[in-house]
Formats: sequence, C-alpha cells, structure tokens
Amino acid sequence: MTAAPGPAASRHQIWWQIAALVAVSTLAVLAGAAFDRAMEKYLPESRSFPSTFNRRSSGYSALFEITRKAGLAARRWQLPYRRLKEVSGVLVMVQPDKSLGSFEVDQVADWVKQGNTLIYLDHFIFNFERRLIKKLGMDAHVQSGLEEAVVPVKGSRPELAHVPAIIVTAENRLSGGTALISDSSGALLAEIEYGKGRAIVGVMPNLCANRRVMSESDWKNFQLMVNLFRTTGGEVLFDEYCHGHTASTNVFIHLARGPAGFVCFQVLLLTAAALLSHAQRFGSVAVLPVTRRISILEFVNGLANTYRRARANDLIWEIIGHAARARWIRALGISPHEPDEKLIWAFSEQSGGSPAEIEELLSRSSRALESKKLSDEELVALVGSCDKITEHSRNLLASRKGIAS
Repeated sequence: MTAAPGPAASRHQIWWQIAALVAVSTLAVLAGAAFDRAMEKYLPESRSFPSTFNRRSSGYSALFEITRKAGLAARRWQLPYRRLKEVSGVLVMVQPDKSLGSFEVDQVADWVKQGNTLIYLDHFIFNFERRLIKKLGMDAHVQSGLEEAVVPVKGSRPELAHVPAIIVTAENRLSGGTALISDSSGALLAEIEYGKGRAIVGVMPNLCANRRVMSESDWKNFQLMVNLFRTTGGEVLFDEYCHGHTASTNVFIHLARGPAGFVCFQVLLLTAAALLSHAQRFGSVAVLPVTRRISILEFVNGLANTYRRARANDLIWEIIGHAARARWIRALGISPHEPDEKLIWAFSEQSGGSPAEIEELLSRSSRALESKKLSDEELVALVGSCDKITEHSRNLLASRKGIAS
C-alpha cells in the first residue's frame, strides 16, 4: 500500500479555514454592534422612547443602572400583567406606547390593592391615557405648561429627602390624591391610597430621562426616584411590557427544563459522539492497488463448472435451446407461438438448406428434455448441431436490410 498524505492535509486546511471564517465573522459582528451603539449617541431620536433598553437621550437605562447601584433589587418586567400576582414590590410605568385595555387596568389595580405600589408617569393628555388613574381615583386636566422649569420641593416626607428642587417639563396637572410636588397651577406629582397599596402618579414622563445625567442640576430628579423606590419596599419592576417588550416562555424552553429536556440532551450527545466517531479514520488515507481483475470468461467457466457438478445437463440444454430457438425465430421473421413444423418449413424456404437437419435437432432436443438424463456426449452433440443452424440464422439475419448481425 502507498500512503497518500494529500487528502488528510487538505482536510486539516479546510478546518483551519472554517475556524478563521468564524473568528472573522464574530469580530465583524461585534465591531458592527459597537459602531451602532456609538452612532446612536450622536443621531437624534425620531420619538421619545422611555424604555430601560433605550440608551439614548429619552431612555431610562440610566435610572435602571442607578437603582441597581443604590443597592435596590431591580429588574425589567416583560410579562403580561396577570402575572403580577406572582411578585410584590413597586411597578414603574413610564409613558406606555399603547393604551392599557380595560382588563389590563383591572389587573394592575387589583395588584396595587393587594398592598403593592405603582409609580406611573405620563402626559395624560388623551382620555384613554387616563383609564388607569381614573380607576385609582385620580384624573388629569390641562393647565399652563412648563418647559424645563425649576420647581421647588416642599415638605419633610422621606420621599423628598435631599431634593430641594426638580427640573420639570409638563403640560397637565393632577386632581385627586395627596400632592407631593406642585406649583401654582396644581399637583405635578401626587399619591393616592388604593386598598392596601398606593399609587404615585406624575405628569412628567421625562423626569429621569438619560439626557438628564449629563447635567448636574438634574441629578435631584434621580434622587427623588430613588427615594420613592426606597420608601415603597420590595422589588423594583421597570415595566417594559407597556413598551412592547415581552418575554413569554417558549414551549420548547419550558419542555427543555423538565425530564424531556434531559432526555433530548442525552440523545443529542450520543448522536454527536456517533457522528464524530463515524467520521474518524484509523491512520492516514491509503490507496489499495488492484493487481487482478476477474474476466467474463472466468465467470462463464465458473458457472459451467457449477452446472457440471450439479449434473444439470438437461437444464443447460434447456437454456441454450431456448435462446437458439428465439434467435432462429427472429432471423426467420415468424411468430414465437408457431409450432415446430412452421419453423422447419420457414427455415428450408428462406435458407435453402435441408429441413432434415433442423427437424432432427428439434426431435433430439424434445427427447433429451423428456428423459431428463442427458449425458455429456449427447449435450456436446446437440450444442454442435445447434451451432451449425445458428450460423445459418445469423447469416440470414445479417442479410436482412436494417438488421445487424
């Protein structure tokens, strides 16, 4: 055997090329994502989006990070409101992208009634935006607008500690509940008891937008929100479900966490091991030279030897005689269903030979097949006579127009 290191070397080169392609693709994706994040800081936003996932100026990602750094348990809420009964704490809802349905209003209100806290900041310009606060016993009305105005904070409540003033942009004022922060036109931030819980409602959804982190004068806004979180107790849930972010459990993930998942994982491991072992080779690739080929003559001799040992001379002659008769019929142009007399007559008419020869061969063939005990000498004689007649039929077939010999 001769070794052939070429294919093995090329196979290793392919794996190195695949690894290099994966590495380059990963670096390209990471660089593209970093570039997009950097560009987002300079490009203006088309609309206000107060989501903790938004790191641009109108987002609330800064407040989310400040809350965590202040030592408070905070996370994003991305499940339907019917799942609120599974948790307790404070829900922070800032300017929902879509109005809450009546069933969602009832779900949030029932959760607050059980002893939890809702912090809700929005413009409350349209009536459908006020469904939830109306359910809680509050309302909003249009008053003189404020544009980045400094509003003094009065009072000694814990929620207002270390907050002498806040920067506010608002168009409405609140009615109902107890005012926490207000100006001459009305309440800007108010709270109301609802069942065992309470709700804190404000008309300034951009109170803690990311852009305010850049200005030291706006830091008191973040201090106010942290004070509110500390006085409510429990886990701080930043509502992202109202911004269109959902995290419903996938059915396949749910099944994967149970026994079915472990079984599938084991099956995948076994399949991977089987595929890897099947693809392995023991040693390098080698070429096996072919030194001997089996010819058709060797096959014929082997088959003849098998028939001879089985003493199946009658079967041999039946095969040879059937093939010869089919060749004669094709050469003479007669139907294969014609009797022997028709075959003899057609042979003598078309070949010009004596019919006695083929008549004798057909007679001897019939007796040999009936006796079922055909000797080697008789078989050789029958084959010799058959060859002579076959030669006549071959010549006759070759002489026909359009038929090759």
